[in-house]
This record gives sequence, structure tokens and C-alpha cells, in this order.
Amino acid sequence: MPFRKTKEKRSEPKSAGADKQDRPIKKIPKPKILLIDCPIETIEPLLTAGFNAVGGSFGQPFSVEMRDGLIQIPSSVSLPNCSEQEIVIVDLTTPQFASAPQGRMLSSAGENAWWCSTASGYVDPRPIEMEVFRSSFDRIYLHGGIFVIFSEPRMNQDFFFGTKNHVQYHRNDYAKYRDNWGFLTVLSRDFIRIKPEYGNEITTTENTEPFSRLLAQHLEGAKFTATFNPEWPLKSEHNENIFFSLLKNKYGEAVGGAVLNRGSKGFVLLLPHVKNKPKFIFNLISEVLPDFAPRWFPDSTRFEWLKLPEYQHSGVLAVIEKQQQLRSQTDLAIQKLDNEIAKQKRIFGYLHGLLTNHDDALELVSKPA
Repeated sequence: MPFRKTKEKRSEPKSAGADKQDRPIKKIPKPKILLIDCPIETIEPLLTAGFNAVGGSFGQPFSVEMRDGLIQIPSSVSLPNCSEQEIVIVDLTTPQFASAPQGRMLSSAGENAWWCSTASGYVDPRPIEMEVFRSSFDRIYLHGGIFVIFSEPRMNQDFFFGTKNHVQYHRNDYAKYRDNWGFLTVLSRDFIRIKPEYGNEITTTENTEPFSRLLAQHLEGAKFTATFNPEWPLKSEHNENIFFSLLKNKYGEAVGGAVLNRGSKGFVLLLPHVKNKPKFIFNLISEVLPDFAPRWFPDSTRFEWLKLPEYQHSGVLAVIEKQQQLRSQTDLAIQKLDNEIAKQKRIFGYLHGLLTNHDDALELVSKPA
């Protein structure tokens, strides 16, 4: 399931001649955008505008009978061309539970596989898939990629690794990553505390451009479900990654923020749930990120008007005028040389005739008077 389904809306009939007015959409190859577990409405405006966007999913949670026991976890992940994406948008809202396991088993019951306790009455396979793809997402981040996360509290499930006859809890150094934030190392428990907290009173913090204006436009109807408290690796000025608070609740706690990699300029935007996610995402990608990360928007023409003469400094205009004068003088000089070359060819063209004509025609070739 690349997208979450939302309540269907009644479609309005097209006006007469609407099909004739449709024009081919100009495709924008960069940036490559992956939307994970987002409502289907979020991708439609991007595709209409020509953006290179695709949907994906970390997997489908499903209901089980609440009892003591284990169930093997099927794989229902769908992350097309994951390793080459440049902007990744993740909605951590838990999808609606399916009534039965979705996807396929990756091994038989007698082989080592991931299992989950059925004591809670449901199974959420997303943390396991997040761990599988974490190295790919880490590489994107460490090469300047951008992540946009609609946040939820950190949640864990008990997972086991083994066989059907001899199941053992899989304990190793990576066990701490098996939660619903496990797709990026920089968002693990060692880097940031994410606690459940609920409310809708949100304000922007100071000096948060270029994001504060867009965020302020979408705070009405927004709600938060978690707070963010950076650990030492995100607090020290000398560390590679740093956390910034962008939004706060009435008690000054961060309910929205960002993590920046100083070296690669990789960026993670941590957000509450805004009311109109399709509009927010479209405005973020079309208006804010081209200025913030122009390297991922080589075809952007958002500020082409700044190149017009009326927006140039007088010193710049003076240099441009000299450049144009030099170019005109050079073009004139080249034209004179082209004319001289043509004249010389006419004068001495008979020499080529001596080299190319047969003996019986040589007497016809003579030097021009």
C-alpha cells in the first residue's frame, strides 16, 4: 500500500472543453521525492506540477487474536528506488489495521525469521522494515538529503528472531532502533528523546526562516502528539549534527524542530500534523526548499525575475554593459575576418583548380585578371 486511503470525495464534473485545455505536463526530473505512508492526496498536486514524486510504505499493520504466542512477520514494504531519493516525506501516523497479515513471508517457519508477540492484539511490521532500510536513508541524509517527518510518539513492540520451534529474543546493539523512528540513526534514542504529548496550541520560535512563515500559515487546526528533547549528540556546538526548535507548545517544549548535518547539509524537518498536508507539502517543495536547498532544484525558475535589469545593482549593470560592448566589438572583428577569408578564397581559388582538374582541362584554368 503506497498510500493511506482517506475518505472519498464526490468528484465534480469537468466543464465543457476542459479536455481541450489540458496541456502536457512539463516533467521536473530533480529532485526525486519519495512519500512514505502519506495520504494519497499528498502526491497528486506534486505530480500535476510535474515533480518526480513516488509513493511508498514501510508496511501494513494488522490485527491478530489477542493471546499469548508469536506470529511470523510478513513483508509488505514498498519503497521504490529508495536509495536514490533526495527528498523523503514520512507520515508516522499508524495506518488503519488490516484484518489479516499482508504481504509475503520471506522464509519458511523452520528458518530464522522475525516474529512478534500477539499479546497486544496487533502487529506493526514497520520497525523491522525501517531497520532494514536505515542504512539507505542514513546515506541519503549524509549526502545532503532532506527528510520531512509528520511525527508520532516513539513506540516499541517486542520482536523475536528465530525459528518456529526455538524462538529467541534478538538482543544485540541494534535492539534500541526497533521502534517507529528506526529509519534514521540520527533520530534514534541516543540522539533525541521523543515523548508523547498532545495538544493544538502551537507557536513558532524566533529566527526560524525560511520555515516560520510557511509553518505559521498552517498552524490553524494543527495538532501535536509528541515533544522533542535532543540528547548530547544533538546539543553540542562541536558535534556534526545539531537540533533546532521550530515550534513550541504553551509550556515552551519543542513540538516541531529540525536536525542539520553541518558537513553534508542533510536536513530533517520534524513536524506536528498540519490540517492540510497536501497544500503544506506542495508549498514546502515548490516555494521553500528551492531556496533552502537549491542543489536539489537545478531546474527551478522561482527567482528568475531577479536577473532582470531593474533588479540589478548599478555596478553590475556597468560591467554587463562593458561585456556587451566587448562582445559586439569581437563579433564585428570576426565578421571582418570572415569577409577577408572569403575574398582571399576568390582570388586564389584557381590554385585548387590546378590540383583537381584533369590534364585536358588545365588550359581552361587561369588566374583571374
